Amino acid sequence: MKTDIRPGDKVILHHNIFRRWYDVRGLERNGSTFFKEDLYFANSDQIYMYKRNDTWSANMHYCFVSPIVETDVLKSQKERDLIGILKYGNKSLEDAKILPGDLIGFKPNSEFEFVFENKRLYCMKSNDIVIKYEYKGDEKEYNPSWKNSR
Repeated sequence: MKTDIRPGDKVILHHNIFRRWYDVRGLERNGSTFFKEDLYFANSDQIYMYKRNDTWSANMHYCFVSPIVETDVLKSQKERDLIGILKYGNKSLEDAKILPGDLIGFKPNSEFEFVFENKRLYCMKSNDIVIKYEYKGDEKEYNPSWKNSR
């Protein structure tokens, strides 16, 4: 599959690329993506983001969304369900006039969590975004304190 990634770009990719496993004899083995020394194979759909010239971009159909604070005082949860602020979009979202900074809604169970540059973000695919909301003015990004505890 064709991507905009070029040699020299920094990438964020799926953790299973580097997975090691134990065979039935208890011997540690390299995963199928291991090539040699510090080189691994990765399919283009296993690469989520790339950085070029100090700018991060989402790869292909991926996008990243920041959760927002729940403002309903009757709810015990800290963040709103299925709503967030688009942080890193892609070409298909731009074509649909959904841009970074927009308040969006997404499908249940479509997101998976990343801690990226000290912010908790959800990674998902473009087709998981189902609506673009208008801002009410009270939306704030939700970034819990535990994200800094390493």
